[in-house]
Amino acid sequence: MGATTWMYPEATVSLEEVIEVIGALERGFREAYAAYLKKVESFARPPTIGERWPREGYFLPNLDVFMVEVLLRTAPQTLKALETLGEKPKVGERS
Repeated sequence: MGATTWMYPEATVSLEEVIEVIGALERGFREAYAAYLKKVESFARPPTIGERWPREGYFLPNLDVFMVEVLLRTAPQTLKALETLGEKPKVGERS
């Protein structure tokens, strides 16, 4: 609960802020996983990195495969709808 208050001290959050935060989260996931893959390279016996997942053996998905799965699991329809709303002119604005 406290983290939310610290990040958003205001009573409301604008659509632009929501989209910005979601983009930052996506970039953060990408950067964190990329760093993990870099660390994995230093293992004495690194797993094979590619299109396969650990449930299939000693594998890890590459960055692109991982990010596709992240985006599929984080409601892509909602993100697309938010982006579309963010592009519409606001009340009183001209398009």
